[in-house]
Amino acid sequence: MNANMVAAWSPGRNALSGVSHPTMKLYLAEKPSQGREIAAVLGAITKKEGWMEGDGIIVTWAFGHLLAEAEPDDYNPDYKRWSLGDLPIIPDPWQYKVAKGARKQLSTIRKLLRKASSVVIATDADREGETIGRSILEYCGWSGEIERLWLSALDEQSIRTALATLKKDHETVNLYYAGQARTRADWLIGMNLSRLYTLLAQQQGFDKVVSVGRVQTPTLRIVVERDQMIREFTPVPYFIVSVQLESEGQSFSAEWIPHNDHPDVDDHGRCIGSAYAQRISEALQAFPLITVTDTQQKKKKRPAPLVFALSDLQVLINQQTGMSAADVLKIAQQLYEAKLITYPRTACSYLPESQREDAQKILQQLGRIHGLEQMAGNADTSLVSRCWNDTKVEKSSHHGMIPTVEIEALTQQSKEAVYVYLAIATRYIVQFYPAYEYLDTTLSLIHISNEQFEAKGRMTIVPGWKSVLGDMGEEKEKPLPDIGAIPVELPVQSINQVPKQTNPPAHYTEGSLLSAMKNAAKFVKNPDLKAMLRETTGIGTEATRADIIKNLLKKHFLTKKNREIRSTDAGRAVITTVTQQISDPAITALWEQSLDDIAHGKQTRDAFLQRQELWIKQLVKHAMKENESATAFKQIATQLPPCPKCGNPLKRISGKHGYFLSCSSYPECQYTTPDIKHSSQK
Repeated sequence: MNANMVAAWSPGRNALSGVSHPTMKLYLAEKPSQGREIAAVLGAITKKEGWMEGDGIIVTWAFGHLLAEAEPDDYNPDYKRWSLGDLPIIPDPWQYKVAKGARKQLSTIRKLLRKASSVVIATDADREGETIGRSILEYCGWSGEIERLWLSALDEQSIRTALATLKKDHETVNLYYAGQARTRADWLIGMNLSRLYTLLAQQQGFDKVVSVGRVQTPTLRIVVERDQMIREFTPVPYFIVSVQLESEGQSFSAEWIPHNDHPDVDDHGRCIGSAYAQRISEALQAFPLITVTDTQQKKKKRPAPLVFALSDLQVLINQQTGMSAADVLKIAQQLYEAKLITYPRTACSYLPESQREDAQKILQQLGRIHGLEQMAGNADTSLVSRCWNDTKVEKSSHHGMIPTVEIEALTQQSKEAVYVYLAIATRYIVQFYPAYEYLDTTLSLIHISNEQFEAKGRMTIVPGWKSVLGDMGEEKEKPLPDIGAIPVELPVQSINQVPKQTNPPAHYTEGSLLSAMKNAAKFVKNPDLKAMLRETTGIGTEATRADIIKNLLKKHFLTKKNREIRSTDAGRAVITTVTQQISDPAITALWEQSLDDIAHGKQTRDAFLQRQELWIKQLVKHAMKENESATAFKQIATQLPPCPKCGNPLKRISGKHGYFLSCSSYPECQYTTPDIKHSSQK
């Protein structure tokens, strides 16, 4: 076995037993900045190379992922050459590989573990953080006591609270199994299907890697299908007729409601015949009076929008500024590490009721920030918004994203970071404002021609939280006049007949694509499956969606034009070629549900992976048996001459000494030749 790898840990392994310090507790953080904050609270102030030390305490850290799943050629050097005959590749046992540049710190952690009597995993409090921490302990052979520090913020009070309520080993270990299951399932799909479809595409002369992934391919399909809808869209013309009226000196508009049973009215209630609309306009001109027959008023309330989950923040900032989802996440992480906000990679928009105890302190601090003084000062902590919900929080690893009591570091942040922070802070402040209350008014009108008209208006009663957030993109209010006793005739001031046509759906932006990934249920027709998917996290997770979009752009499967995201020829060829089982958003969303079940102990990692291994074998077998070919890639393939030896397409390969051409049927045909022209352009 390669010295950089280790087989999967098995019960009973005890490489570090019998050598621990009797009272030394080791805290393992995810990164140095996190470790230093924890060390400061613990009193571990002695700096060492790769750790901090105090009385009976050591705080050390990783640099994110120090370990990764081994590559295929780590298991077998023959796998370095891609071949259909080697597929599928199923590791047994699974092995780790030390990440580049991680060896020194990993060695430091291993030495420190020999001194430890117990370990506290202090990595980020989520599935990924659990996987980072426990994979290191597993690799180093630790089998002693484990506790878990569960942090939602890095300010001193949050750290002290978490230190006083350490979780037991069994409370979080299932997150590790879920993380392993996710990583290994992604490996099985990515390594095998990327090789499979790349080799099939090469047979058509396509000389680039056809990357396939459990999350990226369904995401790509969402964009490809939207682009196809836009390309195939045929606009439908229709006509609207409206009249301008006046009552008590106040002008307002009423719109014609066509009769549904008229042959020129479609299923959506739109008038699609110009002659019908013209007759209505002429009737109004001939008799310019219209009667108000009914008025309905309803008082309504709308609560403040919830605090931010990560994807909601990414969507809003993208809509407002065009900032990418990946950049928003990066900034949110920086704000978290600066102790300005709570944990950002959260899928929850609710807060625990106990957190209300901190509300007054947080609002006082926010009131010191330029631009927030008045809105924070007007907040009323006696109000209880719907965001305070223990039941909702218990279903998630973290509560919603909010500011902390620490604000000093805000002056050191970039302009973009301050913008994101203010959005988070403002969304928190409105939880202490009353609901927005308004009056909806609907007027029903009729013309002598027996044609119906309707006017709708809205008037604010209590601005509530809207006094802080504004209309949030909604149309401005259009209050209607007080009509008084009905029926009442009103003179028609003007008639407006406008030809319109239906519009295609809009191209995705990063914000709308994030929403689509999160709400995968809307792409599913089966009602039972749709209902099930509404309870899942959709495609990907809060922490991974931004990177998925970023990688699809990097691989040139997607492209961005201004803010619009569109599929490329290569991206469309991928979706045309790969099996629908891997591109179906419903399937990957169900996998996320399975991973969530593993995290909650409802199913096992091994059972999940066994199903994935069987499924991969079936996919590869089917592709071989049916002799599937990636014909969609033929039209976009680089035109190369056929192999002079056997006539099959050549493929371009980047070798150690430059590019060369090889027969796509290798190893059956072993023809190769230098690609001098392409190498000179490299």
